[in-house]
Amino acid sequence: MIQVDSDKSVSNCQRTRFACAVNLIKTCFLVVCVVFFYDVYAKPIKQVIKVIKVIDGDTVVLNDGRTVRLLSINTPEMAGKGRLAEPGARLAKRKLTNVLLNQRVYLEYDVEKKDKYGRTLAFVFLLNGVHVNALMLQEGLAVLSLHPPNLKHMSSLIRAQINAETAGIGLWGMADYQPIAVSTLGTKAKGHWRRISGTIQRIELFKSGAKLWLAPSTYIWLYRSNIKYFPAIEHYQGKNIEVRTWVKKRQNVWSLPVRHPSQLIVKP
Repeated sequence: MIQVDSDKSVSNCQRTRFACAVNLIKTCFLVVCVVFFYDVYAKPIKQVIKVIKVIDGDTVVLNDGRTVRLLSINTPEMAGKGRLAEPGARLAKRKLTNVLLNQRVYLEYDVEKKDKYGRTLAFVFLLNGVHVNALMLQEGLAVLSLHPPNLKHMSSLIRAQINAETAGIGLWGMADYQPIAVSTLGTKAKGHWRRISGTIQRIELFKSGAKLWLAPSTYIWLYRSNIKYFPAIEHYQGKNIEVRTWVKKRQNVWSLPVRHPSQLIVKP
């Protein structure tokens, strides 16, 4: 019969437990290191900058010299180049000034980083996480202006505008921004953002886009590159539509360019 040395057995057991504890500590340390290096290197670093000037309700200047155009929104134009300030322009600028001037912010970008004027296109956030582009829509001081392929934050921006429109606040309560019938479209609307109501009478397709005719002298223009974002064009035939866009006139015909379905509201 063989006897087991109890002291030796206990010693072996202690060594096993100690080895397990060491391995556990090593594993925990490795996990901490992985998490740390992910946070530092894998996640995008938010560059904090300061707003030193507010030009209007959707444009600011940063302390690094960049001019930033707030993406996916538009506010009424301030006075300049022989024109008066549009209704709501001063309100929008005052709000953005109160929110952003001398504040530290960080930016988020979309597909296109600059516009044709060389301005930086971005979503602006306060350090507490407030999304300023959405805030301007929520307050009714800006309107949605989605330009594909820049569709980041689209859902939250659309919700913000719907909330303001439903409440009738800001621009949505002003006479200049109420829907007008296509038959009343006049020269005063040229070059301005308006809401035009009418029924799609006929649709024409071209290599460069599509025309949805509201009247013999007024059509909605869909750019070919943006048609893929819309439902089937035939869907709009005969529908009562509210178009939200900038009014253009080509010779004796009114052109209402749209880039995203959020600009075409189908009415009952």
